[in-house]
Amino acid sequence: MEKMRMPKYIVLGKFTAEGIKNIKDSPKRLEAANKLAEHEGFEVPFGVVFYGSSWSVSVEVCPEGGLDGG
Repeated sequence: MEKMRMPKYIVLGKFTAEGIKNIKDSPKRLEAANKLAEHEGFEVPFGVVFYGSSWSVSVEVCPEGGLDGG
């Protein structure tokens, strides 16, 4: 059986002021986001948070149609 190839996306994110204030909750939020991604049919195999600039970068693997389902 041939394995389905899924597109990969690089996603940039930025913490809001509220997110920075609650940065200690980030591991729990990341776990919840990964569970939601799996439920929606994609995965986030790699992610990095840059605390100094409040940015995050992740690689997301999605079925055809991408992150918006279209």
